[in-house]
Amino acid sequence: MPAAHNAPQVADAILGNEMFTHYDRPRIANLCEKAGLMQRALEQYEDLADIKRVIVHATTFPVEWLTNYFSCLTTEQSMACLQEMLRVNIRQNLQVVIQIATKYSDILGPVKLIEMLESYKTFEGVYYYLGSIANLSTDPEVHFKYIQAATRTGQIREVERIC
Repeated sequence: MPAAHNAPQVADAILGNEMFTHYDRPRIANLCEKAGLMQRALEQYEDLADIKRVIVHATTFPVEWLTNYFSCLTTEQSMACLQEMLRVNIRQNLQVVIQIATKYSDILGPVKLIEMLESYKTFEGVYYYLGSIANLSTDPEVHFKYIQAATRTGQIREVERIC
């Protein structure tokens, strides 16, 4: 697919039409990645190492598309990708990681997500993530961690409200 090198928009249109079903997906994904078509590359890749390499460029994807993309991944793949996004650029990727964590909280598990966010020492991330699920949760650990994160981020009114 030389079009990916010379005319990325042509390659993007071809892939967007979903005309082909049998082709060398890893090769096409690699060409898309080299041409800067990160979303198309991510749609083609199946190997976790490739997915992680591309997904860290979260700001190049529409947030809604990227959030929905996680529905195609296993729990383990999702957690690995979220960790990689935080590891590579926590400042840039934290907001979308929180959105993804919130959407798939029941599937990924609040305890695992809290541990992941805490391992990167982002109490702000824990606060915003748990803030979106605390009112719906009956898990005392979720409430405790939310109060703890609110305290560490100086959200005293929120601590009072939740208590």
